[in-house]
Amino acid sequence: FNQKQEGVALYKQMKLQDIPLETPALNSLVSLCVCNQEWELAIQIYEESKAATSNNTRGRTVPDVHTFQWLLNACSSGRQTSRAAVYLAEMRDVGVHPTVGVYN
Repeated sequence: FNQKQEGVALYKQMKLQDIPLETPALNSLVSLCVCNQEWELAIQIYEESKAATSNNTRGRTVPDVHTFQWLLNACSSGRQTSRAAVYLAEMRDVGVHPTVGVYN
């Protein structure tokens, strides 16, 4: 197993046990996917995490500037400009202020 495979396996176990990802774990997993040219998987994991925590009383995954930076990198890799615009709007909606790195 490489790091991405191990991270995805752990994520799947947590998902089965209804354990929400904390933000640093989400960021690490999304970044591993992006760095391994798996932008679709990065977006899928974020979206699943977001959906799971909206229905979970045990905890919420709160995206931060790093989460959105990696998501925008994923969108760039996949040429997903409309999805990038959605994430920029979502960033503003949740009160996350972009840094210079977000626009790189």
